[in-house]
Amino acid sequence: MEKQIWDEYQIDLQSSGHWKIGPLHLWVTRFKNEWRISSLSNHDPDDRTIEIEVPFKLPLSEDLETNRFGGKETTPSIRFTPVLADRPVVIRPEMPFYLPSTEEVTIYVSTPLWLNITVEPHSRKLLQVPILRLSDSWFGPDPTEGELCYAARTKAKLRFEDLTLIQYRALTKIVLKNSSSKQLFLERIKVPVNNLSLYSSKEAGLLTETITIIKEDDQTEMKMRLEKPVESEFGKPSKIAMPREPLQKNIFLKAINTLIG
Repeated sequence: MEKQIWDEYQIDLQSSGHWKIGPLHLWVTRFKNEWRISSLSNHDPDDRTIEIEVPFKLPLSEDLETNRFGGKETTPSIRFTPVLADRPVVIRPEMPFYLPSTEEVTIYVSTPLWLNITVEPHSRKLLQVPILRLSDSWFGPDPTEGELCYAARTKAKLRFEDLTLIQYRALTKIVLKNSSSKQLFLERIKVPVNNLSLYSSKEAGLLTETITIIKEDDQTEMKMRLEKPVESEFGKPSKIAMPREPLQKNIFLKAINTLIG
């Protein structure tokens, strides 16, 4: 049985823990008045290995990237919870395709999560660490118009069953509806994960709201709708995290390239 990442751990004084979560190596060391968090990533999006060593008995390398957090006195409890990325993530379909007029298509994507690290008392946040470090990507028609995003190497799937569920990734269902008289070319899709809530279910793991993107006419304006994942497809999802940047449920997007490229 695969070890569970999202949990509370106990770290003794002058002791460390080590977690390997896919491409991320994380070490946490507790002192009387200080926490130290060190990390290292191999940047491999296909690495699914989960390893947990608490306590970790080997010496830590001095070359690791380390963050230090001071305080009056530390307690043994440290908790890991999942959060979505702090920027939109750009996903590509397995192959670019056209969506004809009056047609719709559903695609499924997964995006890597960040690790939210808190300690007691009062669930104080120490650090948020991306489990997979994604490269930066500019999404927009030119350098003066657009948004800085992350670029994911994983591809969108047309069938839910073709998507591999991984503990450190969140699933998003996207419905694209072309109600205009012209076909749409779909090469890249911007998934606004920073505007989405995070849910959990036994059947589907971690997932977000369903995104519906509607092109209603021949103008550049589009409509985006966010809806809670449905039980008939994803079991009984429960919300575990609010959006980093909440949006209204239904918003109009002035340019088609704000979500589709």
